Amino acid sequence: MKRIILLILLLLIVSCRDKSIQLPDRTYPLGLSLIFFADGYKSWQEFNQDIDVLLRQMKLVEPWKSYSDYNIYRIMPEETSICTIKIKDERRPVIRCNPKLVNKYLNKLRAGYLKLIVLSRQRFESWANVVKDRNSGIFLSLPYPLISRQEEQSGGIFFLHLLGHSFGLKDEEYFVLAKANSAAHKPDGPNCAPDIETAKQWWGDLAVKYPNEVGYFPECAGNKNYIKPTKGSLMNLGDLKYFELTYGLVSERYLQNILHSMKDGREK
Repeated sequence: MKRIILLILLLLIVSCRDKSIQLPDRTYPLGLSLIFFADGYKSWQEFNQDIDVLLRQMKLVEPWKSYSDYNIYRIMPEETSICTIKIKDERRPVIRCNPKLVNKYLNKLRAGYLKLIVLSRQRFESWANVVKDRNSGIFLSLPYPLISRQEEQSGGIFFLHLLGHSFGLKDEEYFVLAKANSAAHKPDGPNCAPDIETAKQWWGDLAVKYPNEVGYFPECAGNKNYIKPTKGSLMNLGDLKYFELTYGLVSERYLQNILHSMKDGREK
């Protein structure tokens, strides 16, 4: 009789579970929550395949490679028109998602510090909020599944670039798509300084210790006079001549400090 009651309770729990959300097997209260949100996907299999590709590529690069306290949430909303493409008054097509409908799902989670990652089958200019100490969003256009090795690598690189933005990293290049008055154009660190003297204050210790990897190079955040710490990195996709699959030691240290502060329960 007890086994029958337990079975009924189990069936009730399963039937009441929100089928639009896949929860992680284990959660870390002080960990980093990555919330993948589907737009335009036809099946869970298709959605999860792209997520798994991006996570594999992400974990090839520090500090994500050494970090382990991830809370990976996956949301396949019931609604089919949460996100739309805006063209009018925009230089390029951009995605806009209904915040009320998105929050309908986010409010069901106890995610803590989070990055909302919208993966969309629609075509638009992918972007991310450039913020340092807050929850933020990444909006990635993936019109087709990431199947081939080249697609996995290129998709992973662009995702890592946007992920860097979502933690506050600036473009280490001249051509920046963000609007001129946005945070993306401010040389307020961590990887873009207004002048060499400021740069020396911010990353001079690393430049002395690792002179072959860290220096003072012109051009970042859309300004040729601003100073960046590396010639090539994941935050410079405009000039691939010196590209390296790394954020560079300055940005890597910055990201590690954020992850460590989360784990210690300190302010970021």
